[in-house]
Amino acid sequence: MTVTLFHLPAKESKKDMAGGIKKDVALEAETGSTLASVLGKTTQVQALTPAAQTGQITRSRAAIAENRDRASLNHFAYEILDMILGDVVLHGVQELRDWSTPLKLSHVCQQWRSVLHNSPKRWLHIYIFPTKHCVHRAKFWLERSRDCPLDIVISDQSLTNTAAGKHMEDSLMLVFPSAARWRSLTLALSLANVPLMEAILAKLDSPLETLESFKMPKESRLQIRAPGSHNTTPLDAHFLNHAPRLQQLAMSLVGPSLQSKPPWAQHINDLDLGGMPLSPQTFHEILTSLPSLETLSLFGTLSKSGIYPTFTHNQLRRIKVAVEGSDYLSFLDVPALDSLLIAYDGSLFWMDQTSVDWEAYAWRGICRFIERTRTIRCLHLDDAPAWFLRALISLPEILELALKDSSDVSPIFSNEIGLTNLHTLRFQNCKDVTVDALTPFLNRRSPSRDTPKSQLRFLEIRDCDSIILEDREALKDIGKGWLEVVP
Repeated sequence: MTVTLFHLPAKESKKDMAGGIKKDVALEAETGSTLASVLGKTTQVQALTPAAQTGQITRSRAAIAENRDRASLNHFAYEILDMILGDVVLHGVQELRDWSTPLKLSHVCQQWRSVLHNSPKRWLHIYIFPTKHCVHRAKFWLERSRDCPLDIVISDQSLTNTAAGKHMEDSLMLVFPSAARWRSLTLALSLANVPLMEAILAKLDSPLETLESFKMPKESRLQIRAPGSHNTTPLDAHFLNHAPRLQQLAMSLVGPSLQSKPPWAQHINDLDLGGMPLSPQTFHEILTSLPSLETLSLFGTLSKSGIYPTFTHNQLRRIKVAVEGSDYLSFLDVPALDSLLIAYDGSLFWMDQTSVDWEAYAWRGICRFIERTRTIRCLHLDDAPAWFLRALISLPEILELALKDSSDVSPIFSNEIGLTNLHTLRFQNCKDVTVDALTPFLNRRSPSRDTPKSQLRFLEIRDCDSIILEDREALKDIGKGWLEVVP
């Protein structure tokens, strides 16, 4: 921020200076982005000598420096600064996939370095790559994390040479003694390196007492293949028998097999099958191997189409499925299901769209599933067609409805009082969400003499271009006292 100070050249006469300076310089310090600003109002001030000018400039600079210190993060208490830096580290790990965030922050200044080096929970994420620097880095992270739980990520980076394998094995041998502290283990492997990883993990004989999550996510480096075109031996995951608290599992084409009902799978309550193409028989065997399963994510398609007998899973409460995977729902009965999220995965291009409108076919299958599963209370839909939304109007069980990327949501605003028990309504990036459509919709649901209490209590609108700030204020006025409108 540049601050302009008025001054007179040294050669000016005292008479000229006695004439006075008609400008008053006011320095306004803030703890935001503006540390100082110059106000241009005119007042009568006492004439300044060169010495006085020098003193004023010195004092101004000192004030600016003082306020800059107050405005910096270092002005916060130690605990607050630790919390702020922790959020930055977490963002780096989750969003940027940047394992080095805490190290980079520690080089900013001495105070940040002190905070981070004395905060073990900022060094929990240990990334192991097949590079010569990996061993030193893993050792440094282990020392900083002290006794805290660890999140271990092992990525082969598609390197298959002997040196890379040796670097990875050395790093794993270094972190194996801390296995009792592992909270999560993620293997991001290409197909060629699964045998190498099996051989290394076979040497792990320590108990995984705190391991809660094991993931083998869909690897973006793998060549995309059509359903049924792969032939892969699953990972031998006997080491998971030492993980009595394992609850979350994410699978890929090279993930461990569940068809043999391994002991470690008995307490899994969250399963992510990613984009795996499964046969109905394999899908059935997987679910029956997980008696405690409550949350299921499906983003693949059936490898075989046809009509199959329905089977029941009594514990499932939440399902997240791609539109393309609607066939999985056709033979699944879930009497305890509470939440259903429908998303797009983009794999419909594998299907022959010349003979059948596969998108309409998929949505019809989802509609039939919802109609026969009357326990669903929370429904999230991506780009649902208008005819599908019209069919939902008659379902009184829905308490929460979230619509995303929908081009036509007009059925929701129809004159019919549908979704009578709707408590929460969310819109994100929907084109037809306007104040003109919402106003009569909300008026029909507002409290009245006949219905003193409205069921609808929460309205969320995000990324909808048709709604401007003034519209939001108008909607808040309509719902004043009975409806919360965000943001």
